[in-house]
Amino acid sequence: MTVAPREEDLGTLREALGGSPQLAERTRAMLRGELSAPDAEDPRMPSEAHLTMRLPAALVARAEHQAKALSASTGLSVTRSQVLRLAIERGLDVLEREHGKPKGRR
Repeated sequence: MTVAPREEDLGTLREALGGSPQLAERTRAMLRGELSAPDAEDPRMPSEAHLTMRLPAALVARAEHQAKALSASTGLSVTRSQVLRLAIERGLDVLEREHGKPKGRR
């Protein structure tokens, strides 16, 4: 099963970026892979952790589809890794709303 990007999410992104040319340009640069990792990460996060994981082929295919769909709809180069980071972040946001956030984080 594939999930197409929701128009409301793309509209929210366009609206947020439209209000700040600097943010829009930084977002484009990040999606093109032109920013180094420290520039692309959350400033509150001092470093990134490198993870290796196995995912079902169907899940990888869904992420690849989303990367292509977002690239086509935004005109930016969106990678599968960026889609998976976004999916993890959104999933954790949902879980934290349901079960609470860890103390001293975010």
